[in-house]
Amino acid sequence: MKRPDVVTWVLVACAVLTTTLVVRREIASSGAVGASDPSFRLPRWTDLTERGHAMGAADAPVKLVEFSDFQCPFCASLKPALARILEKYPAEVAIVYRHFPLQRIHPHAFEAARASECASAQGRFRQYHDALYARQVAIGVMSWGDFAEAAGVPDLRGFRSCMADTAHAGAVRTDLATATELGLRGTPTIILDGYVLTGPGLADLERRVDRAVRATRRD
Repeated sequence: MKRPDVVTWVLVACAVLTTTLVVRREIASSGAVGASDPSFRLPRWTDLTERGHAMGAADAPVKLVEFSDFQCPFCASLKPALARILEKYPAEVAIVYRHFPLQRIHPHAFEAARASECASAQGRFRQYHDALYARQVAIGVMSWGDFAEAAGVPDLRGFRSCMADTAHAGAVRTDLATATELGLRGTPTIILDGYVLTGPGLADLERRVDRAVRATRRD
């Protein structure tokens, strides 16, 4: 009875070790820790909020666009700050999640993104998103169906049928193409009020959001 669990956790432990070993390589190759350019503001950046998965109030006056990768450890480390922002401003801030799987260094990232789209088809994107980040070291070990069960996806058979198809891959590729067109180099990348924030530029993200919210209140 317990043997499969032991095997699974041995594999998870190996995944943890592998993740630790590649972090240094990821820092060098992904561009995720490159400094943000505070003088550069994207034109028509609000167009980026028209696709993706919004978490927070639909009519929130402040929107953050997050280009992220489910296998990226830096993305996982940003989640507590993003959760605090949504908790602090439930009616004033929304986060629009866009896919940016760095397939060269994260071999399961594209499929994880596609799986989240299959969960989204059943109204469970945020729950699947949370399950992937909460169990990030198990990506590539646990099945996508196991993540779906953890996320409370109601129709697991339908989810598995979706994963057997490739219908939702287009949404992931569209986000990838957008990130490439914008010249984004790594994850996580946050776009707030048109400004592109990565690496050290994310250290004061909560303060930047506070300032943006105060500005909307003055208006």
